[in-house]
Amino acid sequence: MKTRKIAFVNCPIGDVKLPPVGIACLSTYLSSKGYTTKIFDFNIQLYDKASNKKWWRRTRIYHAANLNKIKNFEFFSDDAFTSLAREVLNYKPEVVCFSLNYASFIFALKVAKKIKELNNNCFIILGGPSASNELFLSKGINLKEHANLIIIGEGEKTLYKVLRNLNKIKKKKTPMILEGELVKDLDELPIPDYKGFDLNVYKHCKEGVMPLVDSRGCCYGCNFCFEKNYWKVYRTRSPKQIVKEFELRKKQGFKEVFFSDSLLNGNIKNMDMMCEELIKKRLNMAWQGNATINRFMTYGRLKNMKKAGCYCLTYGADSASKKVLKAMNKKLTAFEISKAVIKTKLAGIRVHTNWIVGFPNESWIDFLKTVVFIVTHRPFISVLAIIPARVPPNTNLYKEHGKFDICKGVSPGEDWKTLDNKNNARIRLMRWRILIVIASFLGYGFPV
Repeated sequence: MKTRKIAFVNCPIGDVKLPPVGIACLSTYLSSKGYTTKIFDFNIQLYDKASNKKWWRRTRIYHAANLNKIKNFEFFSDDAFTSLAREVLNYKPEVVCFSLNYASFIFALKVAKKIKELNNNCFIILGGPSASNELFLSKGINLKEHANLIIIGEGEKTLYKVLRNLNKIKKKKTPMILEGELVKDLDELPIPDYKGFDLNVYKHCKEGVMPLVDSRGCCYGCNFCFEKNYWKVYRTRSPKQIVKEFELRKKQGFKEVFFSDSLLNGNIKNMDMMCEELIKKRLNMAWQGNATINRFMTYGRLKNMKKAGCYCLTYGADSASKKVLKAMNKKLTAFEISKAVIKTKLAGIRVHTNWIVGFPNESWIDFLKTVVFIVTHRPFISVLAIIPARVPPNTNLYKEHGKFDICKGVSPGEDWKTLDNKNNARIRLMRWRILIVIASFLGYGFPV
């Protein structure tokens, strides 16, 4: 017998410009299997109510992962947790699923615990990028107080199996931890319908933009990134299915698509076929997304992407130091980054770049190399995203912190330091501020 009512909960703090794609995919998948679902996006709900919206800024969002800092968040109170928990319980769901990211982790667990206190019969499942053993263990969390089951990795198939066998699973007295089953063929998943979302409350949706996921995982294995460890294997949807979603969004009245996955060019052949189909159908929809820098991104290919509607690409440059790039496990050089941003700009595509300041082995000389690169490439780069280096759970940087000379007992956030103390939170913040001032003086844009 199927469980009929499933609640999906998204807690602050996270992106408020677009609806959470992961929850939309899960909800649509379960709906296609006959389940009734309801979305509770408390992230956007509280953003609209907040008197201080600085918490949602890109530069501050990770403060929510710090217990001492998030205590100052205006909604971080027992009354707020109780109110949100009651809102979910009023739906009378049999199962409540929380999607955890690094910045929503603490808040989400408070709401989950409150639901347990108010109704211990409610079956709670935790999933999402930050539903990992490492994060729970590092914070000394008693899972019994918060959840009945955790799914680590992608959730569609595993969540469906859990719901089908829920009566048996409920007899377990201790929380279960399951490894998510990979969806080998992403075309098996229905196109997200976003039913249950009020799209008018998301900034980009109001402007005619919708998210699109064309792949899962990453072809690379940067030491600071969890993508490879989380998704395991890089997979893409077929060009036919991607274009089908383009057509659907255009029919719905949207004018732009934002590729919200890690890299839209991980499968060059598929990307070329997608571009050719978009050109052939003359959809005239703009699109942008994250791309990796590699030798296949030729000027001719970039021009064809521009013709197909691509107007902006975001590259993960991260550093202009050969030594730091090697430690990051990026198969790149500063020269290759330079060629990529110049070619992309000359092809008529806007260039955004991401940078990490204060990687464990970064010296002041290495930092200056990045500064010089950013200064000299001002004509070709429009927007910079700059963050101090962090040590997120489920990354090689976290798992093998000793290899990077990071002190034991590393905090999975901003407060880590190296054994020689030449790299600590104060130094990273100093470098970040220096680069921000220089980039601002040069007139660079910054993502909000």
